[in-house]
Amino acid sequence: MTHQTFPKPEPKPKKRRKPLRARSERAISYAAELDEITPLLLARCHRICEICGAAPVEHRHHRLRRGQGGKNTLSNLMGLCNGCHTTVHRYPSASYDRGWLLRRKEVDAVERVGYSC
Repeated sequence: MTHQTFPKPEPKPKKRRKPLRARSERAISYAAELDEITPLLLARCHRICEICGAAPVEHRHHRLRRGQGGKNTLSNLMGLCNGCHTTVHRYPSASYDRGWLLRRKEVDAVERVGYSC
């Protein structure tokens, strides 16, 4: 008796458990606002990282995080290279000390006085 080989079955396509949600109007307008201010940000930093001053900008970093109410304003944005952006989020304590990250209460105090960064 000879050993029979059978062809391998085609892999089944994986099904998503949940369908992707459509982007909200708020998310769309936020992205459009960020895209609109990006040329001004890049002009301000001459397309060079605002921390190390050596590498090209790869990230638009929000000093006050978006989840804390951070806006797309030049005073809240920094142009950073990949390495510096990683460092900012890996060492938040040092980043808060240097002003690369802001706490909501610090921004509230600045807004009450009427001073913008």
